[in-house]
Amino acid sequence: MTQATTARGEWSRAWPVAIVGQLGIAGCTIFAFATGVLLEPMTAELGWSRTAFSSAFFLQMVAGLVILPATGWLADRYGPRRIALLGLLPYTLCVSLLGVVGTPLWQWWALSLLMAATQGFVTQTIWISAVVGWFQRSRGLAIAVALSGVGLGSFAWPILAAMALEQFGWRWTFAVLAAGWLALMAPLFLLGFKDPPRDAAGPSEGRGKAWLATVRSPTFLGLMLAGGLFSCAYFGATVNLVPIIKASGQPLSGAAQIAGALGLAAIAGRLLVGALLDRFPTRPLAVAVFLMLPLASVALLNADGSWPLALLGTILIGFATGAEMDVVTYIAARTFGARIFTAIYALFTSILAICASLGPLLAGFLFDLTGSYQMFLMTIIPFGVIGAAVMAVLPKSPT
Repeated sequence: MTQATTARGEWSRAWPVAIVGQLGIAGCTIFAFATGVLLEPMTAELGWSRTAFSSAFFLQMVAGLVILPATGWLADRYGPRRIALLGLLPYTLCVSLLGVVGTPLWQWWALSLLMAATQGFVTQTIWISAVVGWFQRSRGLAIAVALSGVGLGSFAWPILAAMALEQFGWRWTFAVLAAGWLALMAPLFLLGFKDPPRDAAGPSEGRGKAWLATVRSPTFLGLMLAGGLFSCAYFGATVNLVPIIKASGQPLSGAAQIAGALGLAAIAGRLLVGALLDRFPTRPLAVAVFLMLPLASVALLNADGSWPLALLGTILIGFATGAEMDVVTYIAARTFGARIFTAIYALFTSILAICASLGPLLAGFLFDLTGSYQMFLMTIIPFGVIGAAVMAVLPKSPT
C-alpha cells in the first residue's frame, strides 16, 4: 500500500475489514454487557454476593496482561485472520459454558478465565491490527468505525440478553447470545476479513528487540500514563454516573434519562474525532479530548439541580470516552510500527483495563470517606489536566 492510495480507494477495497472488525469487537463484549442483565437472577439462584459475581471481571483483566500480548504477538507473526479464525468457535463455546456454572465460586472463576483465554483470539486488538494494516489515508475513520463496536455491544447485548432471559432463562442466555453472534459473524468473516498486504507488516526479524525498545520509549510510557489516568477517571465516573447526577439534585428518573445520553455521545465522539484525525494534526485533538474530562467534572460539580449542566457534563464524559481510544490507537498505529503493533497495542489496552477497574474503587472509597462524590469529581480534574499535558509533549509521531 503506497502513500498515493486514496481514501476512497482504501474504503472500496477494505470496508469489509472495518465492518467485520466492528462486529468482532461487539462480540467480544458479550460478557461485559450481558452479565449486567443476568447478575440478579444468577446471584439469587447461586447464592453469591454481587462482589463475588463481579470478581470475575478483575480476574479476566489480570489474565489479559498475559493473554492479550501473547495473542497479539501471534497476530503480528502469522496475521490477524488466522488468529481470529482459531478463536471464533472456541470463544463461542466458552461463552456458552458459562451457563453450566454451579454454586461453587471457583467454577465461575475457572469458566471466566477459560473464556478470557479464548477471547484473546477475537479481542479488540486482533481486529484493529487488520484495520491499521489496510488503512492509511483514512485510518482515523476506519479505527473509529471498528471501535464503535463497543458502543454497538453496549446497546445490543443488554436488550438481547433481557429478551433471551425471558424466553430461555439465564443458563441458556449465554449460549443463545454467543451462537447468534457466531451465526452472523462467521460468513462475514470468511468472505470479508483479510490480512493486510505483506508490505504493510514489515520485516519479521528483530521483533523482540523492537518490542522491548517500544515499551521503554517515551511515547509508550506517556500514552500509558495519560491513558491510565483517563481510564481510571472516566470508568469511575461512568459506573457511578446515575448516583453522581442524583447527588446534584436530580430525581432518579431524570438522572437515568440524562445518563442515557452517555452512549450516544460516545458514538458521536468516536466517529467525529476519527474523521478529524485524518484531516488535522493529532496533538491539538488529543489535548482537547483529554481536557473534556476536567470540563465535565466542573459542570457536574456546579450542577446543583441544574438539568442543563448535568446533561452537559454527561455529554462531555461520553464524547471524551468515545474519542480517547481513537486518539491513542491512532497515535500508537503511527508510532509503534506494523510488525509489532498488535502485541504492543494488546499490552497497552490490558494496562488501561487494569487502570479502568480502579476507577469505581476510587470513587466508592472517596464516597465512603466523605459521604459525597465531590472529592472524586475534584480528583478527575488533575487526572485530565495531567493527561492533556502528557499528550501535548509526546514525541511527534511519523507521518
